[in-house]
Amino acid sequence: MKKLFKIVVLFFIPLSAFLTVHQVFKSQQLRSEISDLAEEQQRLFERNKRMLTNIAILRSPERIDKLAEEELHLEQINDDKIIHIDIKPSSGEGN
Repeated sequence: MKKLFKIVVLFFIPLSAFLTVHQVFKSQQLRSEISDLAEEQQRLFERNKRMLTNIAILRSPERIDKLAEEELHLEQINDDKIIHIDIKPSSGEGN
């Protein structure tokens, strides 16, 4: 019985050492992966902030007015130059 106990102990000691080393290795791998993902998240967050800033700049009314005048040769008109036309639908439309 003592011999069987020694064999079992001699088997489980290296096995537990191997499993401990394996767990430490796996834990370090996961920490490294988490660190890489956190860096990627930060990089994407900064990119998103830059893109939102660019959208705000591109949407600015001043920029749109300038492009309309300089690139498209459009000009602002006064309200007195606008003609409003009211069109009443005929009774046959809108079915």
